[in-house]
Amino acid sequence: MLVDEYRKWIDQEEQALAPVIARGLLPDDGQRERERFATDLAGQRVEATHIEQGIRLLISSRDAALEAARSSGVQAEHLRRKAAPWQAWLMMNESFARRDRKDPERGWRLFQLAFILAHVPTFASRMEEYADFLDVERDELSASLLYFPTGGGKSEAFYGALVFAIFLDRLRGKDRGITAMIRYPLRLLTLQQAQRLLRLIIWSEVVRKENNIGTWPIEIGFWVGSSNTPNRFSYMKAALHDLADYPTDVELGYGRGQEAKRYQEAQASYNKVPSCPCCQEPTGLRKHKTAGGKGEYAAIVCFNPKCEWNKVHGHTAPLPFLLTDDTIYQRAPAIVLGTVDKLAMLGQSTSTITDILGMFGLARWIGPDGHMSNPSKREDLQSGPAAVGATGVVPAYANGRKVFLDPFPSLIIQDEAHLLEESLGTFSGLFDTLLENTFMTIDKMAGDALSVSRYKDLTGKFTPRLPKIIAATATISDPERQLKTLYQRKPLRYPYPGPDIYRSFFAEPEAAPSVNNARVALSKQLPSHLAPEATAPWMRLYVSLMTNDATHTVTTVGVLSSFHAVITHLWNDLLDSAKSQAAIAELAASVSPGSQGDWRRKAIERASTERRGDEIMALVDLHRIALAYVTNKKGGDQIIDALHSAVAQKHQMAGMPQTKFLSRLISGGIDMQEIQGVMKEAETSFVQTGYPQVGETLRNIVATSAISHGVDVDRFNSMFFAGLPSDIAEYIQASSRVGRTHVGFVMLLPTPQSRRDRYVIETHDIFHRFLERMIAPPAVERWSEAAIDRVRASYFQTWAMLNDARNFLGLPDSRKSEFETQDSTTILSRIAGRDPLAFANDIGSFMLASMGFAGKGPDALGEPVAGDYYRTRTDAASQSLSRSMKDLNYEARLRRYWEEQDSTLKKPMTSLRDVDEAGLIVAADFDRSASGSTRIMDAADIAAVMKTIRRQRGDAAETDGEIDWALED
Repeated sequence: MLVDEYRKWIDQEEQALAPVIARGLLPDDGQRERERFATDLAGQRVEATHIEQGIRLLISSRDAALEAARSSGVQAEHLRRKAAPWQAWLMMNESFARRDRKDPERGWRLFQLAFILAHVPTFASRMEEYADFLDVERDELSASLLYFPTGGGKSEAFYGALVFAIFLDRLRGKDRGITAMIRYPLRLLTLQQAQRLLRLIIWSEVVRKENNIGTWPIEIGFWVGSSNTPNRFSYMKAALHDLADYPTDVELGYGRGQEAKRYQEAQASYNKVPSCPCCQEPTGLRKHKTAGGKGEYAAIVCFNPKCEWNKVHGHTAPLPFLLTDDTIYQRAPAIVLGTVDKLAMLGQSTSTITDILGMFGLARWIGPDGHMSNPSKREDLQSGPAAVGATGVVPAYANGRKVFLDPFPSLIIQDEAHLLEESLGTFSGLFDTLLENTFMTIDKMAGDALSVSRYKDLTGKFTPRLPKIIAATATISDPERQLKTLYQRKPLRYPYPGPDIYRSFFAEPEAAPSVNNARVALSKQLPSHLAPEATAPWMRLYVSLMTNDATHTVTTVGVLSSFHAVITHLWNDLLDSAKSQAAIAELAASVSPGSQGDWRRKAIERASTERRGDEIMALVDLHRIALAYVTNKKGGDQIIDALHSAVAQKHQMAGMPQTKFLSRLISGGIDMQEIQGVMKEAETSFVQTGYPQVGETLRNIVATSAISHGVDVDRFNSMFFAGLPSDIAEYIQASSRVGRTHVGFVMLLPTPQSRRDRYVIETHDIFHRFLERMIAPPAVERWSEAAIDRVRASYFQTWAMLNDARNFLGLPDSRKSEFETQDSTTILSRIAGRDPLAFANDIGSFMLASMGFAGKGPDALGEPVAGDYYRTRTDAASQSLSRSMKDLNYEARLRRYWEEQDSTLKKPMTSLRDVDEAGLIVAADFDRSASGSTRIMDAADIAAVMKTIRRQRGDAAETDGEIDWALED
């Protein structure tokens, strides 16, 4: 039905538009429009086919499930495997329904459902039973671009695909290991989305337990930098206690002793899930040890015995959220969620690389608690795993325990993909291809033993299935180039856009409210391209205001203080029964004239007549918090400094006493815990508890670009921009913080001295109507020589640790103690000395493959234009490294080599933002390179240069004058 309707819609659009698509255009322009239209039609039909294949597969799987119930023996087992996609589909939907408490108002949006259906064959074709559904172009050579407006439900769409893939993995026998890696470019966004996903995954784990699917829990590994959570459990162990000793947080959470204070500090710093996603009660941190196991880890627990999570487990159980890196490596959770920067860990430290490889199937030992480890010391290997109650793991031990099945992730999700640009995008792409080359290398050494899912490529060669990449964004331009650069893949866009800016098969503006007959009639009279703006309910309203006799900082402070005075006036009068009706009448009288204003005035009057004054108060409360966006922290400090006195002055002029005004700052320099506290404060609603005096509430938040992603607070509905952000995508993302649930209000207060800002004012209407069309293409380039040189050391370390794994696998189980790690300058020097050229060639080939030198697929997507140039540079670097290793005459781990040796390569990257070492710029009053009296620098010149450096703008910037005035203020 869905596919039939979609195809019918496509045919109707083609019939209606094909004859007129080029009308009134010049011949060349008309031909281009016809070609674009044909491309769009083809893309829509491809999307319909993908959805149809997903539906067909589920129908086939459902039929197998029904038949399995009537069968027995070998046939029943075969049918149960065929029924796995259908069972996964049911459990995925059950997880969402349980999370939403089976709320009939919640459900799938059409594009979300279509997106999940289109990806069902991608995951199911990893099973032999559904291998015929594999589409190499869709599943291996393309990345899915999930492109939908902010707040439209993108996350729910890829969550659906994620949960389906997890359940399918469990049903096909993959009980341990990573199903998906989810990456975010910003730390605040990462934390908020992790908490949001946990609210779903906690119910997925409940559904798994209730259906007895596998034995290992579905968990999220929170893989972020050490500034958020410790890399090792030992760093926080001393502050935590056993749950048996402290079954509640009454003593530790509120005590005043040293032990309690140490715990409270750890709780404040490291508990990233402060309230239970199941029952919303406070959580705490505890040391946790599985029965029969020796390994401990930091667990977040809910102390509420009535919580459904604890009830289904029969005791207080750890929430499925892993906090430290070492625990993630030991448990190999179904989801590894973190910042994109953590990709650098794949080449950063030899021990970390080995642990990461362990999650992808190369773990060496497994304990009775299921925790995996990777010993390399000779004494440990001589004693063997049995000495510590562990067991060897296949394939590291030929006679070990088979833990892994198809251990490579089937899914990689990159949210806010538009932020992967410049150096961050370049390094992300270079480490993504390193990850893929790592999978290819593991497959060559142990693919059969690990039951790696493979397919036959166009050359007839069996190739391992690589993760499906989903890139999600609400603001992107030229996605073809970006995805080709980042992932060496073609983009498949979901949902495919329609023929105009308002409508596609999957989305259209909401209809005019049925209670407003005039509005409904107007929507039918106007042409389809005019009706939405005139009659559809609003999401957010954009307003621009420019003054010519003051800086935009002064203007911003004046506007904000006036806004707060208006809110205070309405708040106080609406709470006063003697003044409330007059306040409502004042609101109605303030609505703009015209037919649309008449509609809104009547709505206010109806609320008053029907004694729904509480709704008017709730409306005012929704605009109580003003979100002031500043383009830099310095501007934010200036506004904060001036705002308090300006607000007091405005209140005094209006005859309203004002003794308290609460304002907060959100910027990249603010601790994440503090930002969370601000957001929690902002989310406070007074509908149920009663409205306090307005001075006791949060009134203002000044924020930099740190708020643009990951800050989803329904109570943000009024926003003021102190200057237009330099990037249109940033303007869209930031302004989308308001109007997510209720109608939002956005006021742009431009910089008068900026020609660009003035242009926006002059073209306000058309500019905001076509905001998405003006997003600049991302500036990202994979084949940057400097970037490639920067990652070579990381590539080398990954190569060495993969060799470690190969050598470990090659030793018989009884001779593992003979293993020699290549995390040793002595061993590497010996290997390089035996055959320097072969050593260099091996390193060079690995580096070329890891940087994606050959491109992807038969079309070599993403290959460099000047291939010989990059091959020559790589050969030179690998030969230089070979000579350096051969000549080493001391014993050390590789870490010391990078630190002490005059290496031919830069140190391995610690983060994708680890581009260059930070430097310090100091003013000097003496120029050594000059001669004569010109050596002495003028103090005014020095001050001007340092000012330019501090504000990071040259004298040619249009905003120079404005900044100077602001500094003088």
